[in-house]
Amino acid sequence: MDAHAEVARLLAKARPTAGTRGEAGQPSERSYELYVERGENFRSVRVEVTADHLQIDTHDMGRAPEEFWGDGDYEFWTIVQRAEWPKLLAAFAKEVDAETWAADPEVWRNLSGKKQSKLLMKVCKVLFAGDSRATDRLHDLCQKHDVESKWGSWV
Repeated sequence: MDAHAEVARLLAKARPTAGTRGEAGQPSERSYELYVERGENFRSVRVEVTADHLQIDTHDMGRAPEEFWGDGDYEFWTIVQRAEWPKLLAAFAKEVDAETWAADPEVWRNLSGKKQSKLLMKVCKVLFAGDSRATDRLHDLCQKHDVESKWGSWV
């Protein structure tokens, strides 16, 4: 099964029923390494879901950032706050051509924050696994679908 079909399956399986908002529980804090490159240049890309945000960040170390930035350590990230999670789930649905109902952010508001966080983690693991550009891809997806996000960096 390709990544788009797997994400569509995950979204369909998590479909909330109308009028059942769910518990107001806080998502558990979780982190997962999506990509790692070791050697002369090191790159790690991680997804993290906390009680208040989803973040994909990239950490570069080694010769490449030293030559480009003048420092051997560079990090950048894209953050989506919890209030935007329903829009982000709908954006993922649109990207993978999931069923029409899944592209409506209001549908995802019926899931508790904890269920949203678990679903987002699963979707990110499927869509961005092995992707060295996951941080930028999330940022681009957010811009394309009008999901408020914050991109930042430091050297």
